[in-house]
Amino acid sequence: MEPNRTYEVRIIIEQKEHTPDGNDRGNRQGSIYTLPPELLHYIFDRRAVPVNSLYSLALTSRKFSAFAVPLYLKRFNIDTYTVSQSCDIHFRDISLLDIPHLPDALSGLLLLAASGYLRSMESLTIGFGDHAKKQPVNFRVVEAHIYRLTDFLKGMAYIGEVTLKWSGILCGCCDTLKTDPGNAELEIGLWTDALTGLMNLLVQKKCKMLTVSEGQYMAHTYTYDAHKSRRHFQASRARKSIFANLPLGLMKILNRRRASLDSSVDLEMNLMKSDGWHWVRASGTGTEITVARMSPEARAAHQLTTLHLQSPMFLMPPMLPWTISALSLSSLTTLSISHLAFTPRQWASFLALVAAYAPRLRFFHIVHARAFASADVQSLLMRLPLLMHLLVGHTVRFIDGYTALSAPWPAFEHLEELGAPAEWVAKLLIDKLKGLPRLRVLSISYGLGMNAGRPHGLEHWLRRTRTQTESIPSLIASGEAQRSQLTILIEVYLGSTPLTTMRDDVELSRSNRQHSNQGGSSRHVVPMLNCVHELKLVFNAVHTDASADDSQMAHIFPQWISLFVALRTLIITCNVARGIVTHQRAVRLAKTMLRSGALPDSTSISVNGLVVTV
Repeated sequence: MEPNRTYEVRIIIEQKEHTPDGNDRGNRQGSIYTLPPELLHYIFDRRAVPVNSLYSLALTSRKFSAFAVPLYLKRFNIDTYTVSQSCDIHFRDISLLDIPHLPDALSGLLLLAASGYLRSMESLTIGFGDHAKKQPVNFRVVEAHIYRLTDFLKGMAYIGEVTLKWSGILCGCCDTLKTDPGNAELEIGLWTDALTGLMNLLVQKKCKMLTVSEGQYMAHTYTYDAHKSRRHFQASRARKSIFANLPLGLMKILNRRRASLDSSVDLEMNLMKSDGWHWVRASGTGTEITVARMSPEARAAHQLTTLHLQSPMFLMPPMLPWTISALSLSSLTTLSISHLAFTPRQWASFLALVAAYAPRLRFFHIVHARAFASADVQSLLMRLPLLMHLLVGHTVRFIDGYTALSAPWPAFEHLEELGAPAEWVAKLLIDKLKGLPRLRVLSISYGLGMNAGRPHGLEHWLRRTRTQTESIPSLIASGEAQRSQLTILIEVYLGSTPLTTMRDDVELSRSNRQHSNQGGSSRHVVPMLNCVHELKLVFNAVHTDASADDSQMAHIFPQWISLFVALRTLIITCNVARGIVTHQRAVRLAKTMLRSGALPDSTSISVNGLVVTV
């Protein structure tokens, strides 16, 4: 038998002269051009082939580009077949500073730009750093990535939706800049120029929805300094609205006619400084005030309608002026704030700027945020006369609870959808006894089985009491015209003892029915359950009595769900990271409820976004 031998295959790619008919001159006999595509894939579709070789091959000829481009993009987890619709690109080379000179640093952007076939993109997601491993990324590396991304986007004609995911571990200013304060001014200026150029280009390329999340880069180069007068300090201690007691300089911004952003350096300074508060450079980072400005080209071409703010970098200098400029665009109608935490005074200042420069907002959402003063949010809503959709998430944490909420509330003449915690909804409806004229969907958040016991308000839907004049069901029932056109959604966050509370509700309902059948008083009949069409159950507790065994859940949940006689949609959500109730257990529970007949008007249940049927 012939011994095993190792063969070396050397392929030389020569550049050919092309004729007008598309044929190559020269002798192709025995060359790589004669190889079938299957063999070319076999040769090049392997990790041993360097990415820079694929890059060079893709640019050699049209034939090689046809199979080399997909192989190249595959190295970066980019699907060639859907790239014009959506593209997800992550910059993960976290320790390489001299990026352009390293072959392994070639990104998917390079060939997408060089190939020339991609001119528009519906959805683009860019990640800076490995978010799964929570790896820190040096800000200079991210800065280089920003320039590479900007160069790529310059060749695009249209980008519909863009999501920028920043690494949230390093700020880049505390350790790097303070150890070399002499270069602080230069580094902050370079960072601001790079990021501002990218953001302006996104708006210029007609981006319609922009999301910025996470990130701490340059977050400590400025500090918020509030100098309050004694009168203002006493007002704050009295838990009055910080918004209502803002300094005179900022109140002038709210009351005056919105100035033109094209030629207003003074306006940019108003965003950085006012009577009683100002943003100043942090110690050791320099003294020059560097701000990000939206370019005239971006404002002229803008089509931005939606802005999702999930990054603290864009609510403080140097990016704060750019954010306010984006909010002032005439096309912007939706603002979402989530996963953020600032001091109450910082929130008050930012919400005041939103009210001043974005009065046309029609959709306003706040979720997963904390340290608001509830009256500040209420004061902002007073200045949004066109608001159609309002969402105040269950996870929003107010420093004063809801004690500062009081009349008068906004007229809400255009409000069609409202989602908020029960306490918020109750106070609003008390002030609006005649109802909200255009309200079509009302979503109410409750807690069930929390440590504090039964949540105030949810029992009003399941049992009638003698003192219900200010309950949400009775307030809705008082507006008969509105009731006929209203769809009610109830969102229930299940705490540590939901089964115990549900069992009490089921027993009371059974007792009330027996009492009614025997000719007793009907004052305990549930009045408004026929208006509840959608119910969402959220398992978010770490320890819960529902984790004991599946049999208890399978016994109690269907009976409790059946109390909602008009229910058409049931949604179950599990916090997998925190909760004990796993996705598999939730699916089994959903199937049990479907088999039990607890949902006669529904044949499926949504569990964590997946449709479950029997």
